Amino acid sequence: MSNKVIIHCKPIVERQCYENEFNWSYSDVYGRDEIDIIVDNVEALDDWELCTHYGIDYEKVNCIELA
Repeated sequence: MSNKVIIHCKPIVERQCYENEFNWSYSDVYGRDEIDIIVDNVEALDDWELCTHYGIDYEKVNCIELA
């Protein structure tokens, strides 16, 4: 089990990345710009709860994967 996850988000979350000092980077996946945020996994939480835990609006998330 991984202890990190990558939250792939729409670029609009960039400000949140600076404000929360997330470990993040830009990426270009299939011609779509996005921001990849790497955070600790909390296995007891589903995707929506995990995003809420980190203050990320789930509506701005493209997908979440184990790192």
